[in-house]
Amino acid sequence: MTLGAWQPGMVAFGEQGRIFLVEGSGQILVDGELVAKGDGHFAAFADSDLREAKQIWLLPTEATHVVLRRAKSAPKLKIAEVGEWRCGEWSVLTQASLFHHADTIAIKIADDLRGEVVWVKWDDERKF
Repeated sequence: MTLGAWQPGMVAFGEQGRIFLVEGSGQILVDGELVAKGDGHFAAFADSDLREAKQIWLLPTEATHVVLRRAKSAPKLKIAEVGEWRCGEWSVLTQASLFHHADTIAIKIADDLRGEVVWVKWDDERKF
């Protein structure tokens, strides 16, 4: 993993090198390949490889713009909900902007929503 000078970060791997969590700021590279980048501190995790997951949880503690690498065969993520849990139920506060590029997705979060949870997903089901 490669990070900028004095930048903390973490990448968690599962079996067969699957990346299921990244945390840091700036560019996060694994074996020289960009996995994620943000304009401030953030964490992103999924129940499977981030590059192929049907849903990703994003915690933009300081970031307002986060880019995540996606596999060409990955499902197209369509929804980026900013929300919170209330009494055990997911409650949507607003939508974040979601942009697709050749092999990445970019999520733009409003300045006043830094620190909120973003649920990026391919459909509108409420399955966690």
